[in-house]
Amino acid sequence: MEFPEKTTVNSHTITIRPRYSETDQGEVVHHSVYPVYFELGRTELLRANGLAYRDLEASGVFFVVAELNIRYRQPAKYDEELLLETVCGEVTAAKVKHNYKLRRKKVMVCS
Repeated sequence: MEFPEKTTVNSHTITIRPRYSETDQGEVVHHSVYPVYFELGRTELLRANGLAYRDLEASGVFFVVAELNIRYRQPAKYDEELLLETVCGEVTAAKVKHNYKLRRKKVMVCS
């Protein structure tokens, strides 16, 4: 499989509903779960472009998270419907930078 010269879908939104196991006793999503959600966003953005990690790795293309910055604004809660928008920003031969916005209705949870 060849990595396309240019992907056509630069932004993709998925719905996430936090599971009980991702929360504390107050039903607040633990801070360590958000990077897992971001991985789901990246996977689905690739899929929207007709790509899959499995195929890319089979062709010798590997992704490594080298930097992650999160600003937590409000806690997400158990079973609350969230929208995660993943945007593909800067792309070079050695780097792909993604940006995320996780929202519930009109309130931002983190970015």
